[in-house]
Amino acid sequence: QSLGSLMDSVLPPPSGQYLISDDFISEEEAKVVKWLDSLEEAKLLAQATQKPIFLDFTGYTCVNCRWMEQNIFALKDIHKTMAEDFILVRLYTDGGQRAEENLQLQIERFNTVALPFYVLLSKDDQFLKSFSGISRNPEEFADFLAL
Repeated sequence: QSLGSLMDSVLPPPSGQYLISDDFISEEEAKVVKWLDSLEEAKLLAQATQKPIFLDFTGYTCVNCRWMEQNIFALKDIHKTMAEDFILVRLYTDGGQRAEENLQLQIERFNTVALPFYVLLSKDDQFLKSFSGISRNPEEFADFLAL
């Protein structure tokens, strides 16, 4: 239910709402991907699978985070790369049981509180690169994912 264009632009979009287009995954495809909520668990899985880690610092109230999820992460090519090539970790910094711990990790290890903030870590937990904010250019984000 829409509240009008002005209000819609400042509220986060409903969770699970994806654009209908051949370029985007379905809601069912989105649900298949496993996002972890623990970097420690991701490190163990990365060692076992020999895959790098995609770390997503996000917030429940982060409009730009939802925009990236719905407009970039939901693109078929981006989704496929993320789902197949990485261990995916989503860390909320503004709510939930680990919010303070996640925020401290972001500040202490990466020197930022920016949201969204994405980090690629090697299978051995070494920093590879980061991406801050949003991008309206899918190729730019695809380049970030390329190792």
